[in-house]
Amino acid sequence: MAQSNPYVISFDNVKGGVTKTTSSVNFAIGLARTGRSVLLIDADPQSNATYTVLGIISEAQKNTLYEVIIDGKPLDAIIRETKVPCLSMAPGTLALTSADLLLASRTGREWILRRAIEGMQAYHFDYIVIDTPPNLNVVSVNILAACSGFILPIALDIFAFLGIKLLENTLAELRENLRIPIPLIGVVATLHDNTIESRERLQQVKDYFGVEGLLENLVSEFAINARSHVRNFYGRYVICPAAKRYVLLNYYIQSTSVDVALK
Repeated sequence: MAQSNPYVISFDNVKGGVTKTTSSVNFAIGLARTGRSVLLIDADPQSNATYTVLGIISEAQKNTLYEVIIDGKPLDAIIRETKVPCLSMAPGTLALTSADLLLASRTGREWILRRAIEGMQAYHFDYIVIDTPPNLNVVSVNILAACSGFILPIALDIFAFLGIKLLENTLAELRENLRIPIPLIGVVATLHDNTIESRERLQQVKDYFGVEGLLENLVSEFAINARSHVRNFYGRYVICPAAKRYVLLNYYIQSTSVDVALK
């Protein structure tokens, strides 16, 4: 019986400081704790997800995502096991900052990561979660091209909508030029501190995405109070409100991703 392809999810926003890494790490750990096999890919040159999960951060290129993207190394070859059962890691590196320059003239550069995922032979995963860079570049385009769907984290601060229009325009171009759907799974509101300002921003987010029919009840259910530094809520704060919100998000994704694969 043929194995199904993994469900590939990324947390995307062109703005930094919206808890993409915090959400990616906790979401991946949460999925793994339900017994699903999960690969966490760190595509952010800052490599905070790699440091959080593996305890390492390096400028080296060896056995990292850099070699997969730039040199065509098999994704299988860089995967590392973690201390969390069912969770594996594809480490990131600061060297990924040079990807745009090195891939500028390469034909088919948008499909490198997708092909690497499809070419895995030594491993099979139910889910692949990708932590993304805080800007639009060739690596982030690779991620969107590889995704079954993406989640948009929005911090409930004065800059909540900064970059959203740019991301929407980029998605429209990619969907047309690459002829792939790149579906938005939902919006996750983060850094919710229950102040008047954050409540107002939350309502604005609900109004904006509700009109498009992209959100429905996701934002109100998954407003997460996660501060800007990376925290492993599943590992240390299992009963805190943020951890409970990530548990709900995991349940939602697992209920909507049945039988979905890369096409």
